[in-house]
Amino acid sequence: MILSNKEKGLLLDLLAVHPGNPLASDLHKKIDQERTTDDLEQEIITTLRINKDVNWNEYDANDEFDNLITFVKKLFKKYRERS
Repeated sequence: MILSNKEKGLLLDLLAVHPGNPLASDLHKKIDQERTTDDLEQEIITTLRINKDVNWNEYDANDEFDNLITFVKKLFKKYRERS
């Protein structure tokens, strides 16, 4: 079952009433991981869209891809530290 962000938030609110419940704890972790994955996906897609619009006649593609690799490494480091 795929939940919307609103449904996930409501579920978390309901589960907060019983924080000692192991099911609630597992669901919290799973929902947090899904949000992180969604956030990462959106950040990467946004960056790829920016690079899609680069005028490659004016810029060196190798430099742009080096910058993209650096960005993705920093992005994953940020999300690893967050979890």
